[in-house]
Amino acid sequence: MTATHMDIQSSFDYVVSFDLSCTACGLCISTCPTHFLVQAPTHPGSSTTAACIGCFACIEVCPRDSVSVVSN
Repeated sequence: MTATHMDIQSSFDYVVSFDLSCTACGLCISTCPTHFLVQAPTHPGSSTTAACIGCFACIEVCPRDSVSVVSN
């Protein structure tokens, strides 16, 4: 199990996590249909005006399998 370096809580009761293999390439950000994920200085962050809907598009597009989405 790898250490999580960022957990993001959504108002739809999903938590998006990025492990240490995340390179902040931005693919998850550009794929997110609700624009919940935004670019932060060293890793993806979350928008305060959008919510994760649990579509898992970010997981599918991540080339390093760094993203996980779980129902809270």
